[in-house]
Amino acid sequence: MSMMESPLVLICLSFIFGIILAPAISAPFLLLYSVQVFLLVLCALSFFRRRLFLFFLVFNIVLLGILCAKNQAVLPKNHIANYVAPDKELVTIQAVVDSEITNKKKKLSFICIAEKIKIGDKFLPVRGRVLVDCYNKDYSFVYGQEMLLTGRLYRPYPFAISDKLNYRQFLARQGIFAILSISKKGEVEFSGKTKGNILKRAADVLRGKAEIIIERYLSPQSRGIVEAMILGKRTAVLRTINQDFVRTGTVHILAVSGLHVGIVILIVMAGLSVAKITHKWRYLLAIFIIIFYCFFTGARLSVVRATAMACVFLIGMLLERDYEPYNALSLAALSILVANPANIYQAGFQLSFISVFSIFYLAGRIIKFIAKREFLFGVKSFLSYFAISLSAWLGTAGIVMYHFGIFSPVSVLANMMIIPFLAVIVVNGFLLIGLGGIFKGLGVILGASCDFFVYCLCKINLFLSRLPYAYFEFENIGKGVVVSYYFIIIAAVILLRVRVKRSERLTRRL
Repeated sequence: MSMMESPLVLICLSFIFGIILAPAISAPFLLLYSVQVFLLVLCALSFFRRRLFLFFLVFNIVLLGILCAKNQAVLPKNHIANYVAPDKELVTIQAVVDSEITNKKKKLSFICIAEKIKIGDKFLPVRGRVLVDCYNKDYSFVYGQEMLLTGRLYRPYPFAISDKLNYRQFLARQGIFAILSISKKGEVEFSGKTKGNILKRAADVLRGKAEIIIERYLSPQSRGIVEAMILGKRTAVLRTINQDFVRTGTVHILAVSGLHVGIVILIVMAGLSVAKITHKWRYLLAIFIIIFYCFFTGARLSVVRATAMACVFLIGMLLERDYEPYNALSLAALSILVANPANIYQAGFQLSFISVFSIFYLAGRIIKFIAKREFLFGVKSFLSYFAISLSAWLGTAGIVMYHFGIFSPVSVLANMMIIPFLAVIVVNGFLLIGLGGIFKGLGVILGASCDFFVYCLCKINLFLSRLPYAYFEFENIGKGVVVSYYFIIIAAVILLRVRVKRSERLTRRL
């Protein structure tokens, strides 16, 4: 990887550095903006002087990251959070449902976009996202509904949800600065209007039908895992099972990510190929389907990243251009961070991108090294598969330790054994959703096979989690430990590269 071949990597890293640096910068926004304009002028003047231009460009992008982060932290005057009412005082807002509905024990929870707030006899325009907790479960909410909600509007309480994060910070990173609590006696008035993204509305309807089919044919244990793998819905996964996957470092299979999107692309491309659709339309339809699947699974960060990278790849194939993975990864990261700079602090964002980068960088080099050697039949494929699992684990282990306080050496073996089951279950699950609603007998057969594979998956994972020294749990892992870990990894990679180059030079001389 060179910066000439992957210019977006430098841009992305500079932007990230600016976001991280933003809390330490106390200068006024207007001053920073003026410096930004000045740097743009310097970039233009030094365009033909490569090193000087690059220097000013990096500073420009770092400052852009600072400005984006600071801009997100400043709420506009008409933001809904500025209308938080005193305790027990009820407010009425006009809002539109903007997320899937989470059915909890005592309440329904969802995110909405505030449009207006009632002050006296008038409605004033407002903006911003609100977390709604409705304690009357008789109401039926769906994405895109416009309605009037009456309840208590308050700021999230800053109680600790981990040793590094409180609840207010957690919601703020999602752009949520207010909660509306609707009691059992609270009022909800539906306007009958529907708004929002039409693709997202269609995906929400299909997801609801898919949930009905999955619930009809699968056992409760299998239902939770299949919904997590295909629909991106983890609420039905049993806590004990989820904990076992955390211990083996394979919990990522329960969150729709690049692996799942890759499987979907293979299924789609195979189906379109069988239908004898031309290459051009095959790629266009595949792009549309994976974007739809992104909405179908709730458009979580890992899915957005995988979808963006897949779209870049498919567009490249459509235009007959080479695919540069580091540029695609950087473009996906930039698109997410520009929309919400606070995503840089999300564990899911960090794990999603560093795992893919580690596979591209570390596994790519190991596989090239393996390709130059002679091995027995099948050994080369096994070693390549091992290299991918090892690279992903090395890349993510430090972040996992920091956020979750666990270090799982068994993760390398566990991923190698469990990912094939993921592929089988995802394909089986899609067949169940597609055919189970039409053919009841086939639905029973597919449901039984899905139950079997999920059972095998859970048993293998449980066995691996109980191996001696499979995992180690820690408390209060500091940033210093994580920095030291990645320093050791980077130093080891550099040392290995130097040794490999030396050995190659000696081989050439001989």
